[in-house]
Amino acid sequence: MLRKIAVLVFLLMGTISIVNGQTSTKGDARAILVELGDSLRNITDSTQQCQALLKQIKAWQQKKLSELEPPDTPRCRSLVGKIGSSLEWGGSGWLDLDTPTDFVKGDRFRVKIVGTAAKILIRLLPKGIPPGLPQEIIGSAITVPESRIVEVSLDTDFKGIIQISVHGGPNPWGMYPLGANNGPAALAAAELCRYNK
Repeated sequence: MLRKIAVLVFLLMGTISIVNGQTSTKGDARAILVELGDSLRNITDSTQQCQALLKQIKAWQQKKLSELEPPDTPRCRSLVGKIGSSLEWGGSGWLDLDTPTDFVKGDRFRVKIVGTAAKILIRLLPKGIPPGLPQEIIGSAITVPESRIVEVSLDTDFKGIIQISVHGGPNPWGMYPLGANNGPAALAAAELCRYNK
């Protein structure tokens, strides 16, 4: 576009010179002026469009990724930490999280269960609570599906969680009868999924 304007200006200057030499008409210069004006208007329109587009890009850059996703799209991440297991209390396994983690109402998390337990308990242990105490159990006994992947939806907040544990065996802590033949449970992996609000 700028090259075209330069050519028009060159032609216009040449036309004006010829007109002064009485070898052309006023209509030639007028036609070039009209075309030059149209080209300048197009540049103005394009500049305005570019500015509008840049404004939109800047606005999108300022948005959080979660705001750009549909509200029913979960964002999942693996929970990282140290895995352990024990036959105490009938057989249990845990994941000591690398950093304390807040779980909020509406979160869903999945745990991969190993062992032969048909039923388990799941616990989210906050900082300051000894792991030997039967506290912060989520709901009641959970039946382990054939896939051995258990998914839990939280109906309340859990703050400062430092450990996720699963508990199998006949009767964890002597308080939760899961069945005389229920086997031990251990945890192989855990994943947290959070839906956009």
